[in-house]
Amino acid sequence: MAPVPDRRSAPILTYRAIVHASHRHRRSIGRRRIPRQHPWVAGLVVGLVLAVTLGACATSEPSASSQATASATSTDEPPACTPTSSAGDTTDGARTIEVDGTVRSYLLHVPGGAGSGATAGSTGSAPAPDGARPLIVNLHGHDGSAADHDANTHLGEAASARGYVVVTPDALGEPSRWNVDRRPGDADDLAFLDVLVRTVMDEQCIDRARVFVAGSSLGAAFAGVAACEPPYRFAAVAMVIATVRLGCPDDVVPPVLTIRGTADPVVPYDTAPEIVRHIVEHHGCDPDPVLEAPMPGVDRARFGDCRADAAVVFDTVHDGLHSWPGGDRAAIVGNSAAGATYPATEQILDFFDAVP
Repeated sequence: MAPVPDRRSAPILTYRAIVHASHRHRRSIGRRRIPRQHPWVAGLVVGLVLAVTLGACATSEPSASSQATASATSTDEPPACTPTSSAGDTTDGARTIEVDGTVRSYLLHVPGGAGSGATAGSTGSAPAPDGARPLIVNLHGHDGSAADHDANTHLGEAASARGYVVVTPDALGEPSRWNVDRRPGDADDLAFLDVLVRTVMDEQCIDRARVFVAGSSLGAAFAGVAACEPPYRFAAVAMVIATVRLGCPDDVVPPVLTIRGTADPVVPYDTAPEIVRHIVEHHGCDPDPVLEAPMPGVDRARFGDCRADAAVVFDTVHDGLHSWPGGDRAAIVGNSAAGATYPATEQILDFFDAVP
């Protein structure tokens, strides 16, 4: 089976269809439409993909309070970190930040924190010479929460054991959802991510060149959108159980990993190959991938020779459902053995570790 067949007649699902399908799926065992002021977002579809060029390090000590206040309109970058700022706040847990008058919440995992299972000296993604650590922003799906997503994926625990700082933010609303299409009257979630990353940079020593974004379902779609928005901070993107067409400028080519299940009833797999093809073309990669089999029931198409040393990796989980592969909730009725056990979290970390 060709990993990226020519499916030019495959339907391109709208962002609204993704949210509605997710809501129906959760009720049985989103909701928004892409506005015309963002024409490329109308190409948002089902699948998974995108990437990063972010970063930044800090010099200031974190405040005694776990709450920070910031303006979403700030454009100043935190200063590069120095060895004296590398300690940061080594306590895992819930945090809040105020963005344009609204209190937003997130979870923080740091190397050596209570849930990391490692000391601050642990490596996987080694710190920069000045002690700066890589950062991952981990986005939950529609009607999810930071706590549930963190518990299901264990990304915060696994990544901090490798030396990453991880932030897992909460979306607003009932049900919760990321305002991917910037719907008037709803939260400006892109501004929230910007302020959140700046705040973590200010409190931790973060490597400017190694800021990553990952997401699940609607969170994957939001990750893809965020990676293509100024200031193009993210160095790579990982999208699980959903995929979007990239809206990046020609000179922004973040490495992309997408993981999709062929039996997903919420975000159909059929559109994913064409979306991946679009990303491969945008990145200028060799259209003929190297084919691999990471484990029985999983096919990998690795596209190389991309511009800016980027890579596009497309993992197909045969008969996998709409659940984070290998997560705590993956052992659901009808899911394949690969869908239940494929370690998506470790695959994402391996992918981010390998980013130049």
